[in-house]
Amino acid sequence: MERYYDGDRLVEDVSRALQEVLGKHGVELYSLLGVTTALEAIASPLKFHHLQGIAGHEMGKLGQLAYYASHIPRRVALLQSPHSLTVNPLMESIVVALKRTKVPLDADALRLAAYRVMLGKPRATIKSAEKGNSSLSPAFSSALEYLAEGNVICQTEAGAWQLNDL
Repeated sequence: MERYYDGDRLVEDVSRALQEVLGKHGVELYSLLGVTTALEAIASPLKFHHLQGIAGHEMGKLGQLAYYASHIPRRVALLQSPHSLTVNPLMESIVVALKRTKVPLDADALRLAAYRVMLGKPRATIKSAEKGNSSLSPAFSSALEYLAEGNVICQTEAGAWQLNDL
């Protein structure tokens, strides 16, 4: 069987090109922002109508899932400061907590859910989490503010927090 393409070299060249382009912006390829940006560039649903054949259509469906799965994390990554060791993980934890609950949460319930996600302790309490790290409370407030300003989350009329439909 004759091979028309060298798949390994093709992947290496594309990876190198991605690293160069992202590097110009100070973004690492395997960071949250790097991966989600590459996915968005490749998996944008508008591009899938060009795929031909049965395998292409199936890949298009899966690509759309990848695009939608990476869209909110990319919006969060764009809001993150490269030097914030507490606020960045809390932003991600808030989004994960809201995705998991699938319902709007009031501020206290969201704080508890986000702390549990961030600490990886499903039985953690607000008091125990903040006792272990005194910067969590102000970091949570900052994270909530950044996500709201970035239109990733919003408040309902009742004052509960939810993910924006993006």
